[in-house]
Amino acid sequence: MNVEELHDYCMSLKGVSESFPFDDVSLVFKVENKMVAVIPLDSLELQISLKCDPEKAVELRERYNCVTSAWHFNKKYWNTIYLNRDMKDDEVKQWICHSIDEVMKKLPKRVREKYEFNVQSSELEKENPKIIFATHNNNKLKELQQLLKDTATLLSLNDLGIFDEIEETGKTLEENALLKAKFVYDRFGIDVFADDTGLEIEALSGAPGVISARFAGEDKNSKKNIEKVLMLLQSEKNRQACFKTVIALILNGKNYFFEGKVNGKILENPIGKEGFGYDPIFMPEGYDVSFAQMDLETKNGISHRGKAVEKLIKFLGSVKNE
Repeated sequence: MNVEELHDYCMSLKGVSESFPFDDVSLVFKVENKMVAVIPLDSLELQISLKCDPEKAVELRERYNCVTSAWHFNKKYWNTIYLNRDMKDDEVKQWICHSIDEVMKKLPKRVREKYEFNVQSSELEKENPKIIFATHNNNKLKELQQLLKDTATLLSLNDLGIFDEIEETGKTLEENALLKAKFVYDRFGIDVFADDTGLEIEALSGAPGVISARFAGEDKNSKKNIEKVLMLLQSEKNRQACFKTVIALILNGKNYFFEGKVNGKILENPIGKEGFGYDPIFMPEGYDVSFAQMDLETKNGISHRGKAVEKLIKFLGSVKNE
């Protein structure tokens, strides 16, 4: 990352302004007139000073060669990060956002509300462990945030500043889930989990399976996927199928897997407007409605993802109580 890219990223964040209050070489970024970042433009090596939670500030200095206590600032709260060393650009962006959060927490409530910043949710992170869910799928994120609300503070790839898709090149659901989790862990070193889900249809020999999201093409269009499944099953009487989810968790550098499965059948036509993916054509066993006709709470109680997450929650709870 060069200085222009660093500048543009800072200015892309909500409420951030720039100025030169000290001299003509110290570029200062502020939120509500409070400093959140400083870039010395005359430095031989590109660097940025950021505000940081005191405990995390120390952890960062111990972990990275590129992080030092910031000169001319309160060393308890400020770090300097030297770019293009041993910290990835995405991580630098994460700590810029963290600096803004540290300032936001101390602003008046009316100001925080203007930026849609909730200090209570920030404080909750101190009670529950923070964990990354490696996904861009807002529907999945919404489901799991509800399921994990009492267990962990759940963040997504977007919260880390990762907006590109992680390629799913694995041959199994387990491989794909671990591949996505490792992508995040290898770059940030923070606890993370990822999932991969497949619809397995008996009459199609288990297809679409691991390529469920891309069954009708790389654009991952749910409508096209559904149309392809219904076309292939047009004259088929056996419509038995199952949804399967595998979650790969990397916690303290160790890999763990959790699986959930729900049996059902494929409907002849899409029904319902809730859910996502293949939900409108999947009717779970023991019910007379599709997943897309269920409210989120009901679906989470019986779904493949809900079952896998239930196992994840039990595991995280046992670790938390150790």
